Amino acid sequence: MKLPLTFAFVLACMCTAAHAGASEAAPYSPQYYACVKKAGPPGFYDQSAAAACDDAEVKFQKKRLTSSPP
Repeated sequence: MKLPLTFAFVLACMCTAAHAGASEAAPYSPQYYACVKKAGPPGFYDQSAAAACDDAEVKFQKKRLTSSPP
């Protein structure tokens, strides 16, 4: 049980840090940021909703990587 909570906390911190550097390219899709924001603030969010955001982003990134030319 601690591992999913730790993963979610680290992911939330990474998202916050990603938004801090606005001049840098975002590593995740805009839909992912919207999904995580809708799940709630870090520490007080719906863990199942955040997990669904992670799953959707993984699918999106896999599709993006497999469809891009070499």
